[in-house]
Amino acid sequence: MDIGEIEQEQIDYIKRNGVSITAETDFPDPLKSPLDVPVVLTKEQEDDIIKKIREQLEDTGPDTSKDAQSITLGSFITTLSRSFVGIMEDLLNFDGNLETVPLIFTKENRMVFVASLLIVISLILLAKR
Repeated sequence: MDIGEIEQEQIDYIKRNGVSITAETDFPDPLKSPLDVPVVLTKEQEDDIIKKIREQLEDTGPDTSKDAQSITLGSFITTLSRSFVGIMEDLLNFDGNLETVPLIFTKENRMVFVASLLIVISLILLAKR
């Protein structure tokens, strides 16, 4: 089994900060609780952990088929208006930290508003030619 960089990094983290594993199904989850003592894993346990990590990554991916089927004109307009209000609130409450500017435009579904705005501006510029 080929180990990718992400999986190897997570295995190394578990080894450095882990707890001892007594059963094959008793794998620690470093994201849920801090790990106390180093872990000694067998090759089979490492392969099982890597397999579970890959399954979790596949399971947590966005379900685009569900989102694409459920959009309506009303939900699109609601998304646009909520995004506009959210962007305006964040810009009015801007604290001066330039690192948070990209977050203002990418939170929640605000990219839909930004993309729609860019499309409208592009169409206006094309119409003026």
